[in-house]
Amino acid sequence: MNTTTEIGNAGTNLITSFLTKAAHADVRRGSYAEDSQKCDIIFTFSSAFDKQELCQLGGQAKTGSSFYKIDPNQKTVRIDNCGDVKGVMAKGGLPIIIFIVSTDNEIYWYAPDLRSKKIDTIRLPKAQVILPSIWIDFSRMHRYWQYQANRYVTQTMTEKKLDRSFIKSCKNFFKSLIGKKFNNPLTGDIIVTNKSWEHITRISRSKTSRQMAIRSARHLHHFLDKNPDRMDTKNINRVEKNGLIYETREIIFFYRNGVFFNNSNYTFSLKLDELIIYPKNWHSGLFTVNDVKFKRKVASWWIRKNTY
Repeated sequence: MNTTTEIGNAGTNLITSFLTKAAHADVRRGSYAEDSQKCDIIFTFSSAFDKQELCQLGGQAKTGSSFYKIDPNQKTVRIDNCGDVKGVMAKGGLPIIIFIVSTDNEIYWYAPDLRSKKIDTIRLPKAQVILPSIWIDFSRMHRYWQYQANRYVTQTMTEKKLDRSFIKSCKNFFKSLIGKKFNNPLTGDIIVTNKSWEHITRISRSKTSRQMAIRSARHLHHFLDKNPDRMDTKNINRVEKNGLIYETREIIFFYRNGVFFNNSNYTFSLKLDELIIYPKNWHSGLFTVNDVKFKRKVASWWIRKNTY
């Protein structure tokens, strides 16, 4: 009969093998001191956004159904008993990924945020498993943790009347961004297309939302190459075609106090469409960083009064 230790070691070995290939990482077991800080493994890898940048993260391995429950209706995974990891991160400052080895050998992962409220029960998309896209996710998270304060200048938005002439000038300002590349610390290059303008001005949005988005178009360029102080990933979807996996997701950046307008502070929110392409059979045969392609474009933006 397998003991808890043997099952745990087997789970850690499985996580290590997946990480080594999917994230192009060097993985080692945590030392006694690191293990006491909830780091079962330490892994290093070159950043997806700059091959010369070396990233290091910690990982805690959990194996077995006692740590997770799947809700098939909401397509989410509930992870229990992870509150201790956040406490350790607050003291040590090293980002720790929670890895869960499921009974069907899929490996779910979750990265706590020090700046959120304490959460003992975590819900994450069922699609959040170890695949080659984690190379981009972990590179992004490593840089995200390097910035703990706003590093952008609040933009003062004009209160000029939004008449036809001013709307045209905002649109022309937006058009000047099309075709340019903006290098964001958390994504690499971002491009701007007409689709995002069509999205912010669609009739289904409220009149106020449309007007505020049009006004803030003059400030869009200021945020495209700046690190946000919050981020979120939503709507992960994967489609197979010709032996490749096309993974799409929405990346949302929040810039608190990004805009000052009419004597109030607003959060500027930027939504990006990200596409990551990698071989379906990445886990067998040769697999290198050159086999992973990714790009992103501006999908939408909006501003709202600060809510946090």
